[in-house]
Parts: sequence; structure tokens; C-alpha cells
Amino acid sequence: MLAATGKGFRFPDEATAKAIAQRFEDRANSMKGREMLIGRALRALHREFSPDDYSKAYVKRTIESLESLRELNKSAAEYARSYCDQIKGSMDSKMSDDDAAGKWFNKVGNTVQ
Repeated sequence: MLAATGKGFRFPDEATAKAIAQRFEDRANSMKGREMLIGRALRALHREFSPDDYSKAYVKRTIESLESLRELNKSAAEYARSYCDQIKGSMDSKMSDDDAAGKWFNKVGNTVQ
């Protein structure tokens, strides 16, 4: 079993851990694309559509909603990137531990001969 997080969660094998890490990385990357779309929408909304108060109020609420969406998107991207990094770090640590154990057993084996 491969430990994946500090909370003791384990993946059944390395291939599964890699696949899940890749999914989180793909999600984080897709959120970069969403960030660009949100930015384009905000830039468009900052141009005046109509001078009437109703339109201005509607645009203001829409901008506020998009700013909230931007924050949510940013937070989710950071979470996905962090989780991906944790899985990869755990895999690296596991491989390092396995390598160290192999070297130790080689030393023991060489001294017994």
C-alpha cells in the first residue's frame, strides 16, 4: 500500500496514486483556463452597456458574482495543486524509503556472507 497524505489515506498501488494525482493536476490546469474566461467576462462588464440605473445595478451584481467565482476557482485550483503535490511527495517518499530499505538489506546481506 502507498501512503498518500499525512492523514493516513492510502492508495492500493502506485498506478492508482499516479492516476489520481494526474486528475488533480488536470483539474488545476483547467481552472487556469476558467480564470482567463472569468477575467475576459469581467473586462467586458467594466465597459458601460447602458447608462440607466437598472443596467448599472445588474452589471454591479454580475461583477460581484464573478469576483466571488474567481476566488472560488482560485481556491479550488490551489487545493487541487496542493493535493496533487502531496500525492507525488508521498510517492517520492515511499520510493526513497523502499530504496533505503533495499540498501540496508544489501548491507546486511553482504556482511552475512
